[in-house]
Amino acid sequence: MGTTVITARGTGAHRWDPNSLLTGVVHLLGDLVEWVDLDYDASIAVFNPFGRVDGVSEEVSRQHGVANLARAIRETPHRVVLAGYSLGALVVSDFLAAQARGEFADCEVSAVVLIANPARVPGVSYGLPSFGYGLDGTHPRWPAVPTYEIANPVDMITSAPANSPWRQFADQIRAFSLGDVPSWMHHMLDQLDGAERRQALDQWWEPTFWQSYAEAPVWLRGYLSDGQHTVAYSQPHWCDDSGRKVTGIELAASAISHHL
Repeated sequence: MGTTVITARGTGAHRWDPNSLLTGVVHLLGDLVEWVDLDYDASIAVFNPFGRVDGVSEEVSRQHGVANLARAIRETPHRVVLAGYSLGALVVSDFLAAQARGEFADCEVSAVVLIANPARVPGVSYGLPSFGYGLDGTHPRWPAVPTYEIANPVDMITSAPANSPWRQFADQIRAFSLGDVPSWMHHMLDQLDGAERRQALDQWWEPTFWQSYAEAPVWLRGYLSDGQHTVAYSQPHWCDDSGRKVTGIELAASAISHHL
């Protein structure tokens, strides 16, 4: 029996995009696998592959993604490995949570590889010590399937501090405009300042409160302009099972190769 790798790409990426992070993972596996790039919206409102102002919401993207993922699994005769990045990782997470509730019982999955999962739970990290947990909060219970979470410890989407004030802005953070990053960043920092003033009335005496707000702009900069959610995963920050330094992309391919 062969192996089909089903990839769920991140927000705004076109299906079969040759430059996407998960495409790089699959290319390292070559002819060892069949590749299916999940047919779903990859959209958070106006931030979608086609730049449509009427793009569907994240919620709808995730719903469509789960339904289409089940269909893709049923259509392949091979064993299945799932791979998701960012918004795509949320789609895979939703699918696994549904399986844990008893849905999609006919959809067998051999392994799961997630990169920059916004729903990563604390302490779960492959190839690198972890920090914090997913900005969306932790995912619900999953089935007992081998899972590899690849997280950059300074990527706020998957490694946010527990008390990060950005958690209350999570929807806006994931919907920033690539067309005008500086203006959007100033807008978010203005909102952050307002939230700090309001909350300081109740929490002025807590050192952790002031520390979380002092660190917040640095986390945002890492996401918006330093490539911590994107470029960092193509750099050799991780260690594979032999202790060799590898990129996040290489580590993901190595994890999948364990299940071929």
